[in-house]
Amino acid sequence: MDQPRVPAGNPDGGQWTSSPSGMVASQMLKKINESGDSVEFGIRVIANDHDVYGSVTSGTILKESFKWKDGDTTNKKLPGTSVVEIKNKSLEGIKDAMHKAGVLGKNGPNGYYFGDKVALVRGNKVKVGQDVGEAIFKNASVVGVWKKPSQGLSEVGSR
Repeated sequence: MDQPRVPAGNPDGGQWTSSPSGMVASQMLKKINESGDSVEFGIRVIANDHDVYGSVTSGTILKESFKWKDGDTTNKKLPGTSVVEIKNKSLEGIKDAMHKAGVLGKNGPNGYYFGDKVALVRGNKVKVGQDVGEAIFKNASVVGVWKKPSQGLSEVGSR
């Protein structure tokens, strides 16, 4: 039977990736491995109509994020872009970050981040954020973008 799985030679090889988010995680891992970078990677959920980011594609440099207080954004900028850090460059590390970002179709420890795009981001970690798994990246650039079917609670799954 021909089922999607992690490419041969990968440390996570042999694991099936039949769910939409599993296929995205596998694609993200491939991009991380192809980059050869020693920088950190993370996930950023972005709304299609985001007034700061607008259209986000591979190569887009992300602007600094803003601090939030009691569920509302403030006018104070962070020293970089807020992401959910991929702490382990493996399929499980990516799935853990996806869980924390709430893009697996169910709430993660932070609930879920609003948006219909899930971006794989590379950058230099400058500090830890307030949310579970959050990191602030300087020089954050988009490596790849995947879509969610809605901006609310839904599973990432198409490109």
